[in-house]
This record gives sequence, structure tokens and C-alpha cells, in this order.
Amino acid sequence: MRLCVSCRKEIDPRRVKIMPNAVRCVNCSDTERVYGHVIISGKNTYSEVQIVDKSTSERLYKLGYRKGQGVASGVRFKFDPKNK
Repeated sequence: MRLCVSCRKEIDPRRVKIMPNAVRCVNCSDTERVYGHVIISGKNTYSEVQIVDKSTSERLYKLGYRKGQGVASGVRFKFDPKNK
């Protein structure tokens, strides 16, 4: 069991498993969250994930659902509520 250096509560064992050097719990972490967006080059031969901050992620998500020419036109993100 590992305790958070800030709040002294137990750090979730799943966090410790993924990040063995973690010294803070999720609530006390000062690391900014990042978001990923799929970038597609060509029809289906190559793909990458772009890591972005929250505001850029929200902007790209909105652009992806514009009518006509948009970012990732024709691509549906995995978390699209319309494609459940």
C-alpha cells in the first residue's frame, strides 16, 4: 500500500501498477491530463494518435462533426454518442 505524499490517502493500486513511480493520488496530481485524437493519412494505410491538451481536444472534436469540409471529414471518433 502506497500513501499519497500530499493528502496521505492510499494511492489506487491500479495507478501504482501503471505508474510505479507515482507518489500522488489522481486528485492530488499536478500533471495535466492529455487527450488523443486519431490522425489519418491516406485512406487506410497509415494512422497516428496526436496528443493534445483539453481545449484543443474540444475544438478538434467540434470540428470533426461540422458539415462538409472539416477536420477528419468522414471519420467517426470511437466515443461518438451517435454511433453507439
